Amino acid sequence: MLASDFFLNAHHPAYFNSAGRTKGLKSAQLEAMAWLEKWQEPWAITQGVKVKESDRLRSAFAQLAGYTSEAVAIVPAASYAMAWAALNVGLEPGDDIVILDEEFPSTVYAWQYAAQAKGCSLTTVKHQLTDSLTQKICEAITPKTKVVSVSNVFWKDGRLIDLPAIRQVLGANGWLIADITQGLGVMPFNGPTSGVDVAVCSGYKWLLGPYGVAYAAVSDRCLSWAPLEMPWVNRCNVLALSSQMYDDAFRPGAVKFDAGGKSEDFLLPVASVGLEWVNQHQAQILSQVRDVQRSVLSVLDEFGLPYVVNQALHIVGVPGSSFTLPLSQLESSFKEKGVIVGIRSDCLRLSWYAYTLPDEIQRLKMALRNSLKI
Repeated sequence: MLASDFFLNAHHPAYFNSAGRTKGLKSAQLEAMAWLEKWQEPWAITQGVKVKESDRLRSAFAQLAGYTSEAVAIVPAASYAMAWAALNVGLEPGDDIVILDEEFPSTVYAWQYAAQAKGCSLTTVKHQLTDSLTQKICEAITPKTKVVSVSNVFWKDGRLIDLPAIRQVLGANGWLIADITQGLGVMPFNGPTSGVDVAVCSGYKWLLGPYGVAYAAVSDRCLSWAPLEMPWVNRCNVLALSSQMYDDAFRPGAVKFDAGGKSEDFLLPVASVGLEWVNQHQAQILSQVRDVQRSVLSVLDEFGLPYVVNQALHIVGVPGSSFTLPLSQLESSFKEKGVIVGIRSDCLRLSWYAYTLPDEIQRLKMALRNSLKI
């Protein structure tokens, strides 16, 4: 059975913007509908059910990313986790923070604010499309570097970033905060061996989940950090509130960093369906994504279009200078031809998944041909 069979594909455009948001599973749609019906029976959605669903989701993420469940917090967005990390790394005047130029905004804003608030310097690493991002980041690290905040797959063009190599240069005392959103779910990742202190991941991209669910997985040295907020649902008495009003003790591990409310009730089981499917089909996803990559790169090669090297399996960036139309018009031109792409800064970003069909690649080829006036 093809991975595409698990998704609704009929009469859809050729979709090459999965890095923006992936399609949802048919089974996840059914799960969402079932939970929406439960809103008519609020007595059935007990606190025990909520704890069970959050722990189910935590376990699924931990399995995929190589962590134990106790290392995983459930948060509403990557920006939430970044803000929480920025408050806990112990920044002091004179410290330096290293980030990439044109990194995704959620990975940047928290560190910009923290640098200004704490009197730190912020090193923004400039780079060209042909540069090794790992090398550029490592060259920017100095004895004053307290934090490096990067992704493992650069969102704009799919370039890979070697997190263990950065940890080796940063040393044991610095903090390595990674946004793994554009890699996890397709590219293999193992948190404990990555050298990362906090791995942040949004759930609505390659984890096939809904918007509003994200994750923060932590190394042991982060477990002493303070939560960003103090919700009662993270306490040990979460199931005994009627008999014990207050409890100073948190549930074990990173649960104490969970956001209050943990999103809407129905989002957690829907996110679990997506993650569990990804866990069950990792080999198939990897194989079919590789097949699509070969076909897409073959099309680019046929037209002589340049693209980045050292790239992820599911994202590629093509310089905007390769096209006769300006990028501001290129996206709408492709859409008119039934092809959805992403424009990120000076790149045409193409991104695909295991559900991408051969017919979609042919439609992409025709749209590229027209844009190049071949």
